[in-house]
Amino acid sequence: MRFAIALVLLMSDAGVDNVDVGLRCPASQGTGRVRCTVEATAHAGYSISWADVVIVSTPPFASPLRGRLAPEDAIDQSGDRWRWEFALAARTRGHGDVTVRMRAVVCAHGSSSCTPWHREITAPLVVGE
Repeated sequence: MRFAIALVLLMSDAGVDNVDVGLRCPASQGTGRVRCTVEATAHAGYSISWADVVIVSTPPFASPLRGRLAPEDAIDQSGDRWRWEFALAARTRGHGDVTVRMRAVVCAHGSSSCTPWHREITAPLVVGE
């Protein structure tokens, strides 16, 4: 019986999503360096105490200059909002999807309750089209 109760608690926590995350890769007119931005915002009553970003996939014509963006790489880092920029090297014209995985530790305000969180997000990349 204890197992069933613990399983229900784990399932209910897993469904809670207290962070909005976005990925933008503005269109580029030509080949070369293309910049993308990842931004995460915690919902009211929550904060992000730690986070990083892993580049999961890119189109065949573009390569990431780094595969992971560490917490200290964030260009904006406050309790409720984190933002990173990263670059891709676009070798040819084309279009395709960029996918990243953001991982975070999200904490409820006024509580010592923190939980791990992750989300994969995809955005289009258009170069020279």
